[in-house]
Amino acid sequence: MILRGHVFSKMLEMDTGITIVVPNNFSKKTPWKTAYLLHGICGNNASIVDYTMLPAYANKYHCIFIMPEAGRSFYTDMVYGQKYFSYVSGELPRICKNVFNISSKADDTFVMGFSMGGYGALKCAFTRPNQYKACCALAPGPLFLKDFLAELNEYGNTREYIARWGRQFINDLRSAFGERFTWKPEAELLYLAEKMRDAPSYPEIYVSCGTEDSLLDYNRRFNDEMKQLSIGINYEEFSGNHDWYFFDEALKRALDFCFPESAPAAPAGQVNPETK
Repeated sequence: MILRGHVFSKMLEMDTGITIVVPNNFSKKTPWKTAYLLHGICGNNASIVDYTMLPAYANKYHCIFIMPEAGRSFYTDMVYGQKYFSYVSGELPRICKNVFNISSKADDTFVMGFSMGGYGALKCAFTRPNQYKACCALAPGPLFLKDFLAELNEYGNTREYIARWGRQFINDLRSAFGERFTWKPEAELLYLAEKMRDAPSYPEIYVSCGTEDSLLDYNRRFNDEMKQLSIGINYEEFSGNHDWYFFDEALKRALDFCFPESAPAAPAGQVNPETK
């Protein structure tokens, strides 16, 4: 079952789009597991349903998938714009629990995302570690925001940099972080991860990236940095680019990670992805 519509957000002060995928055998007898699935910068709340096999996966993994609209916000409380992080991580779960019979337990709650949404998913998990059982970031970026914003401050107005990234992308970053691309620690994943490791418990983390993806080196560095923090993450690379062919396969692998009881058994002789 695919539900498409709008909800009114007090945090955003407006109606905002939402897509929800519900297993065909949904009933209200018991609370359901829920995954918040976050789109990338070029997508919207419906993109994941339109370009992946998610409706079939929902039936297999027995989970409700909730896909909010976040525009090109980088899942931040924007300087010039809406408070999308507060909406996605705080208000949205409250709205959904009032509508659907979904579990309020952290053990039944997951957050996932593609590209910019992968950054958003990690930010949600690291900021609210007691809210989720697992977090899956699929080809996430930007993983090292301080470095990226410093680079933008130095080169963001040059013709070469605009040609590389596009004027709209740079304007989106100004909307999110301000005219001077101001860095704040609460938006930096490594800073949040360092704080999170002192929590009594925190979500399991799965990160994947395609071997032909331009973000590969950043994802490898992120995996190394998490090791330095003594935070174990399940990091996986496999063939693919930054496109929907990769994202569909990555989504399936992420769901196998989150719901091992529903995952197919590995063929004899197959080596499981390395846990780093």
